Amino acid sequence: MTEPPRSLSESAYESLTRLIVQCKLPPGEWVSEKQLTELTGLGLGPVRTAMARLRHDGLLIAVPRVGYRVSPITIDDVTDLFDTWAIVGPAIVDLAFKRATDQQIDEFEAKSSELAARVHDGQEWEHGLLDLGFGLLVGMTGSRRLADIYERLRTDVARCFYVAALQGAKLTAVTGAREEIVALMRRRDHDEAVSRARDLVESTRELVLGVLHTSPGIADAELRVPSQPV
Repeated sequence: MTEPPRSLSESAYESLTRLIVQCKLPPGEWVSEKQLTELTGLGLGPVRTAMARLRHDGLLIAVPRVGYRVSPITIDDVTDLFDTWAIVGPAIVDLAFKRATDQQIDEFEAKSSELAARVHDGQEWEHGLLDLGFGLLVGMTGSRRLADIYERLRTDVARCFYVAALQGAKLTAVTGAREEIVALMRRRDHDEAVSRARDLVESTRELVLGVLHTSPGIADAELRVPSQPV
């Protein structure tokens, strides 16, 4: 069945979200409607609709009589995000392992293996693998509410990982965890999988915060990241 075409506002929203997450519109940068229409190649109407959604998502801030600013990231923001992720991440793994079918496990292994190969070849960043893996796990849970919570967290998590990666962080633990999760799925080792998820969250927390705390890009309690090529 052919999927319906995306609306222009949906295209604008996806494009601007990607630019913000990948720090091509870095944290704290001031932007204008005109600039964003030029970046997306779309009209003012779709861009304005997308900007309203981005403000709702917390990725864009409207400052009256001044303009718009990409939401900054602070060390406290990152700490709070990982405190939340430490609850949600293991909960996703917990329910996914209880409900996953053999077909879903096969799909997880195939798709994550394909992306892991791209990461190994330098075609993708490590956090893309983490995002794919948890996205598939959320699907296994069959929980709409848990999926909604994850969707609200995933862009913030991805943006933190991009910021850390641009400061030199290597999330190599993610690649090794993929193979271990697949093996645990095959064995239906629920308790060990939840424990491994907690360990992964904590190890990535330590890595990301360690890099950010020592980064010269931290000023005025906000993380400063140079603009990346669009």
